[in-house]
Amino acid sequence: AVVLHRDATGWSVVETAARSALRAVWGSASDDVWAVGDRELLHFDGSAWTSRAFVLDGHSDAIWGSCDGGLWVGSASSDTLHHDDGTHWTAILASPPAPEPSAVSSLFGFGVDDVWAAGVSKAPMFRPLGGLAFSTAWRVRHWNGASWLDVDLGASESNMFGPRPLVWGAAPNDVWVAGDHAHSGPLLHWVFTPRLHH
Repeated sequence: AVVLHRDATGWSVVETAARSALRAVWGSASDDVWAVGDRELLHFDGSAWTSRAFVLDGHSDAIWGSCDGGLWVGSASSDTLHHDDGTHWTAILASPPAPEPSAVSSLFGFGVDDVWAAGVSKAPMFRPLGGLAFSTAWRVRHWNGASWLDVDLGASESNMFGPRPLVWGAAPNDVWVAGDHAHSGPLLHWVFTPRLHH
């Protein structure tokens, strides 16, 4: 797999050691860039990409880190997020668990005790003419340094569905979530302390 890199001279294609498609990238400096893909984790040290030891069932869709808190990696097929504190990896269940499997498509944060995860939960539904299908709804969670908690999306929660919502924030009390929607492509915006499910 290859990545695109832009510097003062423009864009260039850079070869990596990845054996499969890369799905997300995050970096703290020009010599500290991370990328994840299908059961793969890669690091760029300013001169070359190298593979790092990493164990995850399925592919990774999200990565985020901080200088003082290590890395977080989210999976597209699991409620478990993986955290590297700089010494070792820990698998942490994004509690409370969803009734059905959920995915993490985006991660963003402001520090070791302030990380956001956005994704979807799947729920089974029966078709009117028979057969089983799955509906999806957005699921947003927040890490407070000790555990992951679901965020109450309020009255709009029933309308939040579609694949791969993305999360970004300008400040700890100024967070945006956006994603696909069948009709209007909504944005969720918090400018206050969000309500969390305990």
